[in-house]
Amino acid sequence: MGVLSNKVDKSMLNKGDHIYSYRKAHLYSNHGIYVGEDRVIQYMSSSKSEGGCTNCEYDPNKLRGVVKTCLDCFLKGHSLYRFEYNVSSAHYVAKRSATCYTGSCNKPDIVVRRATKMLNNNGGNNLNLFAKNSVCFAVLCMTGNPNSAQEVAAKSKVKMTLEFLDVLSTLAAFIGLIDAQMDGDQNNEAAENDDVDESGGDVGGEDDEDEDGGEDDVDEDAGQ
Repeated sequence: MGVLSNKVDKSMLNKGDHIYSYRKAHLYSNHGIYVGEDRVIQYMSSSKSEGGCTNCEYDPNKLRGVVKTCLDCFLKGHSLYRFEYNVSSAHYVAKRSATCYTGSCNKPDIVVRRATKMLNNNGGNNLNLFAKNSVCFAVLCMTGNPNSAQEVAAKSKVKMTLEFLDVLSTLAAFIGLIDAQMDGDQNNEAAENDDVDESGGDVGGEDDEDEDGGEDDVDEDAGQ
């Protein structure tokens, strides 16, 4: 990926990647989690189609919410991009919305496990939570942090209700998106960082939907 673009080739994808694709001259973007073997878990709202895919058998006329599709169904003929994590604050401000985030993401197996949990529970049976907001779905899978998901969605200027963060937190707790093992690892790291030396000091220092359906309304006025 270059400084000005997150565009990647399909051959460059890794299991657990957060990927996205634009619609309508880069006005909208659709986000998902690549889970390997040419498959993507994503949030899709209802859309019109002539029929199901002969590759993955996904039929947008029958299925909506958190779904698993082939990469071609995800892209719909558009280019492929990979979302960046751990970028600098300057990079985050300069880049287009819904393309990167300053926070870190978790290991691929954890990310895929979260996305699979969402698929199996279909977003906690709350089909409208991620409508036109698939970037929030993907960030939640990548980080397990509702606050991070809300922050990225807010930067993308996706409409959200006042109860959005509470609902995300409830969903994360209900489905168990924050793994116990991961929590333990983070607690151990925190304990190591909080070691105290002999002197007593701390050590270390807008909504819209095109005819494809299921895409986010992402404000691209920031420019790359």
